[in-house]
Amino acid sequence: MSKEFKSFDGVKPFLQPEKPFMLVYESEKDGLSIAWLETEEDMMETIKEVKSYGSTIVDAIEIGSYREFNAEEI
Repeated sequence: MSKEFKSFDGVKPFLQPEKPFMLVYESEKDGLSIAWLETEEDMMETIKEVKSYGSTIVDAIEIGSYREFNAEEI
């Protein structure tokens, strides 16, 4: 269930996504893939798993804040 934020400008309020973490990765076998995750911890674990299979991290972001993850450091 999404959490509702208060409207700051009198229009429809922004709804926080249920799975605000998006991981985009690529493998030679499967091509480009996207994973939607619920928590930062899930994101970190999935990045480690994807890298262990030899896939390349294309992007890792938190949609709610647009905060980038540095997948190179994980």
